[in-house]
Amino acid sequence: PANPDIIQVPWEFIEGEEAPKVQKFGSDDGEMATFRIKTEDHTLGNALRWMLSSANRKTVEMAAYTIPHPHSDAMNVRIQTRNHANATEVLIDSCKQLQQLCDSIDSVYSKALQKYESTTSKPTKKKKTKQKKSKSVREQKQKDAEDMEEDSD
Repeated sequence: PANPDIIQVPWEFIEGEEAPKVQKFGSDDGEMATFRIKTEDHTLGNALRWMLSSANRKTVEMAAYTIPHPHSDAMNVRIQTRNHANATEVLIDSCKQLQQLCDSIDSVYSKALQKYESTTSKPTKKKKTKQKKSKSVREQKQKDAEDMEEDSD
């Protein structure tokens, strides 16, 4: 079944703003492919390469990525599979696994941050409390001074 999000390119990648997000140049059997992913760089490239290599040891023989040129707005991901695995399916599965890993990290980090923030005292609240007390002390002194003036009259 064809995936409409990944366009098969017969001989070279399409450049420019009109280019699709993901382009594929691969073998006829689907076991080897190079994917050009637009608007991505080393951040996704290295994480995806790691996920392809480590989580798919039975199906991925080689996974690598390159940034063709520093001014290029894309990265190339090369996948070679074994055991008749389809490179496109392996890429999609690895992307899903990477997303789950990122979601898990985000969840653990958010919980730890909330816990830290709930146990950390906020100095601004203490200052406001002191200001309120000092204001009420000032008001009391002023009131006492006014009472003394009335008594002396």
